[in-house]
Amino acid sequence: QYDLAEFDFSKAYLFFYDKVEKANWFLENILATLDQSLDSRLVQCLFAKPVHDPAQWNMFVPLIEKYGMVPYSVYPDTYHNLNSAHLVSLLSSVVREFALRLRNEYANGKCVEELRTEKAEMIKEIYRIMTITNMSPPKKFTWAFYDRDGTFHEIKDITPLEFYKDYMHFDCSQTVSLFNDPRNEYMRKLTVAYVGNVVGGQEVSHVNVPISDIKHLAAKLVMAGHPLWFTCDVLKMVSRNGIADTNIFEYAAAFNAKYNLTKAERMQCLKSKPNHGMVLTGVHIED
Repeated sequence: QYDLAEFDFSKAYLFFYDKVEKANWFLENILATLDQSLDSRLVQCLFAKPVHDPAQWNMFVPLIEKYGMVPYSVYPDTYHNLNSAHLVSLLSSVVREFALRLRNEYANGKCVEELRTEKAEMIKEIYRIMTITNMSPPKKFTWAFYDRDGTFHEIKDITPLEFYKDYMHFDCSQTVSLFNDPRNEYMRKLTVAYVGNVVGGQEVSHVNVPISDIKHLAAKLVMAGHPLWFTCDVLKMVSRNGIADTNIFEYAAAFNAKYNLTKAERMQCLKSKPNHGMVLTGVHIED
């Protein structure tokens, strides 16, 4: 539309709000589980990774619907969004402390309404930490750019939400996430409790379909010029050359024994899970 030679959205902008929202999500779940023991499996699971980097497509959508998007030139990368491990560890430590404080105060007689008011102040502290380590995200901005012909353009005083709605021309809420989980029945919507970021936002859900359907639809989208976001397990059955294949390593030949769990079995025993998001931009079609 604007005949740009190059363009990129700001990843740091969404990184900022994702961490704030995940802190809030965690503390809301703490309020929802105040009557459970600290040693309960659910509460321990919540405390394990209160703030983290990984996300689902359904966690991206509510972020941009709430905060919009901005160009990279307006809010460029920071050290901490490119090297997030220490910041994520710090935020996790802070919200764990907050969570214990809320649980202790509830045990000492404070009601949930009082604790939720206190939680709002805790989120302000998380926002302050994110501002110090990154920079304050813009409420309004001016987008200045040159087109391919070298003509200068300037769009002034636009909000991130206006930029998303008026210039992106893509309604992310009308997309669906497909998932291949052979443990469960196909052609059903699956969701995971207590997974998300924006409280009240779109639930994290997937339509469970055969892997053949995912391959077919992915190829069609890529060939139509639409890059496709996906997640997979990149920690196993992957060579240093970037080849991912369940038969990449010949363990049977090396040890004279067969180790061949099915995908369903690998998922059931926690051997495999999605742990990295990437984008499909090409496909090889054999005649």
